[in-house]
Amino acid sequence: RYQRRVHGVFFAFASLPISHQTNKMTNGQKAAMQKAKKNAVLAKEKKKSDGPKTAQKMYICKKCYTQIAGTAKEPELRKHITDKHADATFEFCFPSFGQE
Repeated sequence: RYQRRVHGVFFAFASLPISHQTNKMTNGQKAAMQKAKKNAVLAKEKKKSDGPKTAQKMYICKKCYTQIAGTAKEPELRKHITDKHADATFEFCFPSFGQE
């Protein structure tokens, strides 16, 4: 038991106050904690450095410069032309369609 005198009165404590407790961690435990912390940091950095995401291919209408997703099929592109550009042709608006 630990005793402490405060204003002439003794107080008994079951253990030492936290400020007086010594670090009882062995060197092996310290090394394991440092290794785990380092591995966590490395995993976080690896997750960040997986590289930038590649930009999705976009079809750009040459008449109005509207961007349409590269996953769009030809009927969707033709619908854009009929809705917005009645006087334009498919080849004029999307010359890069089908070229890879």
